[in-house]
Amino acid sequence: MKENLKLAMILAIIVGISTALLALTYAITKGPIDNTRMENEKKAMQEVMESAKDFQKINITSQEANSSILEINKAIDGSNVVGYTFSMNIKGYGGYVNFLVGIDKDSKLTGMKVLKHSETPGLGAISTTKEFQSQFVGKSIDNGINYIKSGTPKEDEISAITGATITTKAITTGVNDAINYYNEYLKGSE
Repeated sequence: MKENLKLAMILAIIVGISTALLALTYAITKGPIDNTRMENEKKAMQEVMESAKDFQKINITSQEANSSILEINKAIDGSNVVGYTFSMNIKGYGGYVNFLVGIDKDSKLTGMKVLKHSETPGLGAISTTKEFQSQFVGKSIDNGINYIKSGTPKEDEISAITGATITTKAITTGVNDAINYYNEYLKGSE
């Protein structure tokens, strides 16, 4: 009986020390990890909104919220609002696709960048290529964005990824969600 109690006490001490070390490690690394994450987010936002020097998160009310919009940031150059970046999360073929969309105050798409995805390598994963993402740059948001499977895209269209129509549809749906939010709540408020 005494032997069991002794072993339990030793185990409790080991667990207590391990827990304290884990908590200390978390406290030491949390700040640098958060700073790195924020720097990476800002760098990605600047890729879709090159004219911005800084970004300010704006609040979305529950009435305005769209399930695919995670976050909206006001893109600023000095005291001027140059546009907005939208962090989107939408269901693709293999899981959720997380990406950024930039819309400037002239109602043009300034960029789209896929950040994370679970799409099929060689198919839906092509959404991360510069070739696919660059199709969105400069597109007018007046009529939304559509995709075509073949032919030359018009002003409001992009070419779908061959063999990955579900991924293409998901991304264009997310881009259109951002466009709809911008047109309803942000356009003209700069």
